[in-house]
Amino acid sequence: MTGHTKRTTASDIDLIQYHLSNGNDLTLLDDLPRDRTLFIEDHLGGGNGEDGAAQRLVKALQKAPAEPAVAIEYVRHSITQQVNVICWPRQTLFVALTLARYVKPDPWQQKIAAFNFMINKPRYNRTWLVDRLTDLGLRSEHYSLPGSQSAHYVRRCWINSDMQVLRDQILNGSVSNVEIYQSWLKSHVFEPTVISLITEPAWHEQACFLSEKTVWAWESGTMPIWVGSWGVADAMAELGFDVFYDIIDHGYQHEIDPHRRMEMAIVNNHDLLSDTKKLIDFFQCNTQRFEYNRRHMRSGEWFRRHVNKEIARTGISAQDLSCLMFYSLDDANNYESKLLTSRHNSYIIIDQTGDRHG
Repeated sequence: MTGHTKRTTASDIDLIQYHLSNGNDLTLLDDLPRDRTLFIEDHLGGGNGEDGAAQRLVKALQKAPAEPAVAIEYVRHSITQQVNVICWPRQTLFVALTLARYVKPDPWQQKIAAFNFMINKPRYNRTWLVDRLTDLGLRSEHYSLPGSQSAHYVRRCWINSDMQVLRDQILNGSVSNVEIYQSWLKSHVFEPTVISLITEPAWHEQACFLSEKTVWAWESGTMPIWVGSWGVADAMAELGFDVFYDIIDHGYQHEIDPHRRMEMAIVNNHDLLSDTKKLIDFFQCNTQRFEYNRRHMRSGEWFRRHVNKEIARTGISAQDLSCLMFYSLDDANNYESKLLTSRHNSYIIIDQTGDRHG
């Protein structure tokens, strides 16, 4: 995606939206008016371990003539120790709002398997996960994968006439993430399992970035293990989620080396991932805890807690806060409108053999 700016107005408050792609500079910070808020969307680093964008942001902010109001799409990030930026998980918020407003929280289907994973792009931590599961003999029939990687983990995904599988990645086109979840991921990948192996894109950063994958884990009644992610379990607990410390070893989250974090996430939980009966029994005895996480995610209470933390940490002004809230809610409404007006009836499922079914 190329860099761009977009202005959204709420009364007299403007917000500039910017995508910090590789090679895109931050010279706009040199003359950013103090009454404007810059929202840098998506994750800062590349999906394969590139960290240059985060450090470019730090350097640009450190030499900016006046301290601008800058927000990044994270729950937390280590660069906040160097510069005063606002962490604002917009995508997580509007996916949760969409579910709460338009998707009925039906009872979950029967749990029959230990774990799932969902991969839509071949980022390093995702291809690593599939290879490591294969090496350790950890198998699941509940996954989404756009390109075959082993004898067991072969291409398996859902697409429709508006989507493409290109170079081992799924291009959504005009189809929303919520529609993809409702159409296939819900029943074939997430709900039949007890653990979701989540591979967020910012795995190599000391940061907590949440995509729709984490939302699906809560929505489907599963326990997330964030493969490679730094500090996410603690961050989620602070926002009021039950991260199941009593059964899952989240010790990986404190490891500084990202490659070691990935290894610890799987190896330290190997016995649990191998024990389907134990996991199903745990779910049946603790169903209310899974139900609580879904309610909490849909309620938005976690976001209120996050906002209060950011106000205390950054001293964010009422103007900046109003601007970010207006932008986030307006974006959510646009997202929901897209969901409601789309009618995608032509689809195919690419199964283990590569056969296509309409």
